Formats: sequence, C-alpha cells, structure tokens
Amino acid sequence: MRNGGLSMSDKYYLNTNVIHFDNLLWNIETGQVFELPLEEKLTSNEGEIITDSELLNELIEKQLIIDQKARSEEIDRGILNFPSLSLQKFNELENIDVSIVGVPYDLGCVTLPGSRYGPETMRRNSLVIHWEEVNNAVSGFYDYSLEANRINGKLIFDIGNIGTPYELNIDKENSLNSIEFFSTFLSSKDGIPIFLGGDHSITYPIVKGLKHERINIIIFDAHSDESFEVCEDINELRHNNVVTYLSSLEKVNKIYQVGLRDLHRSYQSEKVEIVKENNIKNILSTFPKNEKYYISIDVDVLDPSILPNTGSLLPVGWTDREIINVLRVLTKEMKIIGVDIVELLSDSIHDSKSGIIISNILLNLIAMVKGGMD
Repeated sequence: MRNGGLSMSDKYYLNTNVIHFDNLLWNIETGQVFELPLEEKLTSNEGEIITDSELLNELIEKQLIIDQKARSEEIDRGILNFPSLSLQKFNELENIDVSIVGVPYDLGCVTLPGSRYGPETMRRNSLVIHWEEVNNAVSGFYDYSLEANRINGKLIFDIGNIGTPYELNIDKENSLNSIEFFSTFLSSKDGIPIFLGGDHSITYPIVKGLKHERINIIIFDAHSDESFEVCEDINELRHNNVVTYLSSLEKVNKIYQVGLRDLHRSYQSEKVEIVKENNIKNILSTFPKNEKYYISIDVDVLDPSILPNTGSLLPVGWTDREIINVLRVLTKEMKIIGVDIVELLSDSIHDSKSGIIISNILLNLIAMVKGGMD
C-alpha cells in the first residue's frame, strides 16, 4: 500500500507471476490460488479499481496485485526461436495454435535426477531457426522431405516455465496441483498445449487437468511404468508408476504403450494395450480413429547411441527418424489434444546433440498437429 493511504481511484495491476483465470487469481510460482468474490471479477491487466478496501488490502498483502505495472520478465525468444510471451499477454490472446510450457519437476524420479533442467536444456540447445513474423504469426519453414511449406502463419508461443527448478521441487503435492491447474488453464485456451518435462510423473497431473473427457493416451517409452500399487496417495506418484495412476482416471479410456523393451513383472491394467510392432502400418491399425489422443514421449524410447542423456537407458531403441515417421502417420488420422516430452537430463557432454534431436522431433510434431502444408 502507498504511504499516503488507500485511494479507490488508484489502479492496481496483477503481479508479474499472477494470472487471472475465471474468478481466480493464481500465482504460478508459488501455486497459491485466490478465489475472488463474484462481484469483483477482473477483466484485464490494464489496471482495475477494486471497490472493497479490505479485499484490496488482502490482495496486496498476498502480493497478488501491486500498485504499479510489473516489469515484464519475458525472454526474447522461446524454444525453436518461437516468440515468448508473459502469462498475462498470453492470457489475453485468442486463436492460439500451439502453447509451449516447461515443467521443471523431477520429484517423481527414483533413478537419476536432473530432468528438472530438461526444459532449459531443450531451449538452450534447440535448432536455431530464424522466423519472420507478421502479427506474432511465424513464417514457417520448407520441409524438403515433403516438398512443402509448414506452419505458415501459425500462432505458436513459448510461455516459460511452471515455476523454477527450485520452487517446483520443494512440496510434491503442491507442485503436482500447480501442474494440474496449469493444464486446466491451457486446455481452456485455443490450440494444443505442449509440456516440456520434467520426469514422466508430470503426465498424470497434466492429463487429470485437461478439460476433455474420454481421452486416449499414446505413450512412447522404453519402460512400462506400471506397478502393483493401489494409487490413492498422490505423494506416491513416481515416474515408474505413472501409467498405473493414469489408468485410475475415469476420463482415460485407453492407454497405448509404444516402444517397450524393459524386463518387468507381468502386470497390466485393463486400460493398457502394448503395441508390439514398430511397423507404421501395424501401429496405425491399432488406434481407433475419430477419438481424442494425448501423446507422451519419454526420450528413453530412443536408442542410447542417439540420445544418451536420460536416467534409465535401455539398448536397442528407436531412431529419431522412426519416431518422426510414426508420429507423421498417427497425426494424420487422429485429433491430438496435448503433448509432453519428458525425462531429458542436462549433460554438458551431450546437451547439444540431444537438444537438437529433441527439438527437431518437437518441430516436426508441431508441424504435424497444427501445420498444414502449402
């Protein structure tokens, strides 16, 4: 509050890390959610008059609003050199094609930690592409393999991370709630959300938060990530039992696992189907058409000779060309409602190689689900 006292004519603004969603104010860094009285709904971040002085004082004390416009903390460019936006500016846009957000969380990891730095590793080492932009829409690129221009005129934004690698790895339950809430927020917007992990356990709160019913999930992974456990305690969610947790969600219709090659106990949920062939035609025939699909890519589906920096390496994996070709066929036939890429570790020796490989898969996937061709 200003030293001169409270003035009802003053304008107050959302703090930098706070967004207004429905009648909620949400601090994306702390996970704090504040429910506004219905009569006090905000409409923009251009400065609002709060009529209730007690409410105004409370919002200021909680640092949800401030009496001067916050400095934007946008980085210049996002992954793949896509435009980067603050949450407030992103929240004001419509007709978005793709939104990209980092989830620097690895409290669900039981092997080698470090995937909390995955989003930054992907951004720092992503392919350097120079887009031309008109009204925030990217110019696209020419795909020599398909002899076509891709993603021309699409609104694609990198909106940063859900918290920092430190903040998101203190309180497990609070962090998972923040991820779920963010998923709900993004799925209420236009376009397809893409989440950069983070360990594989983030897929559970993401899918739980999606504003969709009857979801099918396609998981590219070397491991089954199932267990005999009864999934009741969210604090027991790990990257190696995430499929079991996903199976417990009523909204999940079917889970298709592609690329499995680990040795594991014989356990399988009735919702899970293992796709044993990596032949494109066989894979395509497995999935019903005209249904909603969420795609989760654990980078250990790739062979270690291609992508070595992940926590649970297994030999005889896929090539990046194979996964791009399979995704190309799948996305022609299905409605994709969201994507995550998980389990990339930061490794100073292999960061550049792995970052380029993953960003190329990501770029091709974006072009497939929202690209169109000229």
